Amino acid sequence: MNICFINAGRRIELIAAFRKSLNGLDTIIATDISDNAPALFHADKSYILPHGDRPEFFDALIQLLLKEKIDLLIPSIDPDLERLSLIRNEILAVCPKLTILIPPERTISIANNKRLSSEVFKELSANVPQTIDPEDANLNFPLFMKPVNGSASEGIAKIEDQLDLDYFYRKNPQAIFEEFIDGTEYTVDILCDFDGHAHIAIPRKRIKVRGGEVLQGMIERNDQLETLAKKLAEGCDCTGPVTLQFIKQGRDYYAMELNARMGGGLPLTIAAGADWPKWIIAFVNKEDPAIEQATINDQLAMTRYDQSVFIDSKNTIDISSFQKVKTIICDLDDTIYLERNFVFNGYKSAAQWIEERYGLDAGKIFNSLKTAFYDGIRNDIFGYVLRHHHLELDEEEIKSVVEVYRNNQGSLAVFDDFEELLNLQKQGYELAVITDGWHAVQLNKVKLLGLDAVISTIIYSDAIIGRKSWKPSKIPYRICLDILGENPDQAVYIGDNPTKDFYAAKKMGIRTIRIQREDTEHSEKIAESPAHAAEYKISSFSELGNILKEKP
Repeated sequence: MNICFINAGRRIELIAAFRKSLNGLDTIIATDISDNAPALFHADKSYILPHGDRPEFFDALIQLLLKEKIDLLIPSIDPDLERLSLIRNEILAVCPKLTILIPPERTISIANNKRLSSEVFKELSANVPQTIDPEDANLNFPLFMKPVNGSASEGIAKIEDQLDLDYFYRKNPQAIFEEFIDGTEYTVDILCDFDGHAHIAIPRKRIKVRGGEVLQGMIERNDQLETLAKKLAEGCDCTGPVTLQFIKQGRDYYAMELNARMGGGLPLTIAAGADWPKWIIAFVNKEDPAIEQATINDQLAMTRYDQSVFIDSKNTIDISSFQKVKTIICDLDDTIYLERNFVFNGYKSAAQWIEERYGLDAGKIFNSLKTAFYDGIRNDIFGYVLRHHHLELDEEEIKSVVEVYRNNQGSLAVFDDFEELLNLQKQGYELAVITDGWHAVQLNKVKLLGLDAVISTIIYSDAIIGRKSWKPSKIPYRICLDILGENPDQAVYIGDNPTKDFYAAKKMGIRTIRIQREDTEHSEKIAESPAHAAEYKISSFSELGNILKEKP
């Protein structure tokens, strides 16, 4: 049997468990959208596939399934459940002997919609948290917020008070607000056959969790919980492996969430004697797995640690392909200078302005803004921070704060290695900049950095047709090449953000280099598809000389 894990990510333990249940002639294939996914290096073969939302994904997947003669396709992340469900019939028309380990469409719909899942659980006589109207005048805090759709604990929040509620409700008015159930969390791994009969349920107490995935847990068998979990799984038409999340408060179990796939903590259940891989393979082969004969090690505990996979990250493409380059086009923010310095300068200016007008302590406001920044808050950060300092400003007042931030005159400096670009310019290379962001703000940054004195071609994408011409639009690249009179294959674009910097440039035939500097906004970001990834990676402009060598 050949098994393919799609978007395998970090599912190394799961791959190892399935390998143990296979004989030596079988093959495990892993795919991902990133060539840095650790599980790729633990499979027998690995492939990089386009992102599942892209139109080329279907053809690439079909080619892989046929080439490797895949018998069992296993999704690893929630978004793939719906994607594969939508194209299930088309896949099976080409690969009729394939088993896709996903449940029926109804099950996936229930799992994907937290509001619907709560309704279904309630219809099946399970306890569920009471839904709260956030506009109710008589609320009892704390509350719990979760998105209607979501996974891996993304978008959830404990709402401590009215200030929290105002912020999160404004940020996501479609979210679900519930009473906060304070208790012990359990995940129940359930295995159903392909006819929808739940054969076994194994509860795991969640002791420590990171990013929605358990780091420490313990098997804790309980007839009441196992019976309830199997009843809910069958009532949701589940097939194959699924998990249900519960919270125990007092003697009651509250059903919280259905995940229509194998959970990240399943290795603990497998280690306890519940051999999911062996039993799933038996179901695929239409054999009786004799699940009832299994002996489960109750109270078995698990604690996890991170293990490194070492990848030789040297660039492997032939750098001679860069020898035609005559023009170096650079991004600005976090490529030529550290953008965070401009941000913090703006926070200082805004905090001082707020102190002068509203009497709040500038130092405390500045520290709160920095904390919110490091917490990942970007939208309405001034409103968020000021509300927590008990100052509510209207829209026009917030705009005034933002203007002070944008027009700050704090000192700004280029990275030390920027001198290498100027040296290359002296050798005859054309030097240009393409930058996104509000035109006035980017102009201010360029002035503070003194770039307008050393670079003659600076393209402000916002000044063309507004946000529509921001990267990844091809428009600023075309304008830049037209000004310089260069062909695309004679230019290289250097940027830091794989989400937007390289896609259009590559489509146009411009060479691409990603500069990954430590501690910048996008330094850890992974390209969502090969089309978004740069051809080459550097950590400093000082490496450019070895790539470009002498000007042709």
